[in-house]
Amino acid sequence: MKKRNSFIFVFLFLLLSCGHRVVTMQTFSDIPLGATQTEVKEIAGKPVQIKKIGNNMEEYIYIERLYANGMTQEERHYVIRFRNGRVCGKDLRQESPSPFQRDGIDIQTSSTN
Repeated sequence: MKKRNSFIFVFLFLLLSCGHRVVTMQTFSDIPLGATQTEVKEIAGKPVQIKKIGNNMEEYIYIERLYANGMTQEERHYVIRFRNGRVCGKDLRQESPSPFQRDGIDIQTSSTN
């Protein structure tokens, strides 16, 4: 029984430690202009998407989802731009899903007879 509990504990620990970081507004604001790509990954973790946007330019995109009652209420897209491997700009794009498209929940309507 002790071996089984130890195995479960180790398995859960390894599973949880392999997760990615969630970028928050605070994490985003902690990234200074001029930081290298390596420094950004140390602060914010691996980006969700990397885009090449021109000569010696890239964007790292991180997404934070804010939930209430099990539904996504808001998404924050943190965009970090690099020129020649250093942060040259940052943007925050906030999106709220349509109330008709929230996490695939069907909205019922009633008709009047």
